[in-house]
Amino acid sequence: REYVKAKKALERATKQAYSLVWGQCSRPMREKLRTVDNFETFSAEENVRELLKVRKSTILKFDNKCDTYVAVGNITSQFWRFFQSRDMSNLVDLKSLKPD
Repeated sequence: REYVKAKKALERATKQAYSLVWGQCSRPMREKLRTVDNFETFSAEENVRELLKVRKSTILKFDNKCDTYVAVGNITSQFWRFFQSRDMSNLVDLKSLKPD
C-alpha cells in the first residue's frame, strides 16, 4: 500500500519536473530539442532524465568521444575565431558555428 503511494508520488513529481524543465526552455531551444531522434519517445513518457541529457548535449554540442574540457576549449576557440561579414545573415552565422 505504501509502495503504491510512493510510486504514484514519484511519477507525479517526475511529470512535474519534466513540465518545469520544458517550460524553462526557450522557443528556439524547444525547436532544437524536437529535432532529436528519440524526442517523441521521451516526450510521450515525460522522461525528465532524458530531456535533461538531450538538453545539455544540445546546448553544449559535446562529442561523446571527446573529453569534456577539450570540447569546451574547441567551442570557445571556434567562437572567438569567427567573424561575421556585412552580407552574412544570422542563420549563416549559426550554421558556421555548428560542428561538422
